[in-house]
Amino acid sequence: MLKSINIRWKLTSIIVLMVLVTILVSGFISYSIRRDMLQEATLKDLTALMDVKKAKIQEVIQRATDDMAFAAHLEAFQKVNAAEEPSVSTDIANDEEGDMFLKEAVTDLLIPTETNAEKVAENLEIIKNLSVAELVVLTNESGDILHSSGPDESENIRKLVGANDNLFISASRKAPTFSGVFKRGESYFMALGAPIGEIDNTNAMCFLVIDIDPLFEEMLNDMGIGKTVEVVIAQKRGDIASLLNPTRFSADAALNKSVSSGTGQGQA
Repeated sequence: MLKSINIRWKLTSIIVLMVLVTILVSGFISYSIRRDMLQEATLKDLTALMDVKKAKIQEVIQRATDDMAFAAHLEAFQKVNAAEEPSVSTDIANDEEGDMFLKEAVTDLLIPTETNAEKVAENLEIIKNLSVAELVVLTNESGDILHSSGPDESENIRKLVGANDNLFISASRKAPTFSGVFKRGESYFMALGAPIGEIDNTNAMCFLVIDIDPLFEEMLNDMGIGKTVEVVIAQKRGDIASLLNPTRFSADAALNKSVSSGTGQGQA
């Protein structure tokens, strides 16, 4: 009888163990499947979010590039350096004594005309009003500021954009070039520079200074994915990514914080 009881307990124990193992295995498989599905759904959401943010950045860049093309081909700019010869009209008339005489009417010399600086200022205002630029600046080849659409104490574009070298200015002499992100007051900006032709008898460059705070605010929009999602714009240097925009939890992160792509803190 004892032997039959032992066998019964053994069978019961085996059955219970098998049930527990089945439950554990089923639970693990179910967990793994759900985890993979969640990871896949999250990855899709993050990819979609990244594509939306990328499109926003490209939209700003494309708009600025189009504005620069507009500025470079602005008809008024093409006429700034055109030599304006005074028009002289010659009339033949009779005086009271019947003598013929030549009357020269140098009309244009008697009417005040806009100075070159006034024309340039007018053109800069046109560009500013029709573009995304907060400030429009004209410089010579060295980056020295010739004209500006607004007040600024900077004498050189390098100082205005906070550049540490002349690479931005050198590249802008040849083709449209974007600067790095820089801060003026409490706002963040970037500049687009390009050659624009001859102004004030020098090969000039035009710089559009663009307020990118609205773009950074757009980066904070998680599109309903969750408050733990953080979208950042970073500049990669090797394995180090320097943050260019403020984050949700650190308003001073821009230009001040860097993360390594190998530390798990962030991915460039």
